[in-house]
Amino acid sequence: MPHYVIIDLKSEQTFSRIEYIPAPDRVRNRISTFNIYASDSPFNWGDPVMSGSWPNNSEPVNVDLGQTVAARYVIVGATGVYGTTYEVAITSIDIKP
Repeated sequence: MPHYVIIDLKSEQTFSRIEYIPAPDRVRNRISTFNIYASDSPFNWGDPVMSGSWPNNSEPVNVDLGQTVAARYVIVGATGVYGTTYEVAITSIDIKP
């Protein structure tokens, strides 16, 4: 722990929301607490643009970042996981304008 998913948008994009869909069949491996980073570098992320927690269910979660962000990379960091700490199960993460 922590675990990270680094999404390369291939060019700088603007967005203000993400949608996280937990794995429906993996109750013990869903993200409980998270940090979201936006960066033009896959190595230097800076401070999180959002931190928080997600419920332990399989419903999609729409995260409003509270600002419009311009970045090439979106990094979702799992800082806590329900049940275990050695793996994370995600169905999808979508970047929304």
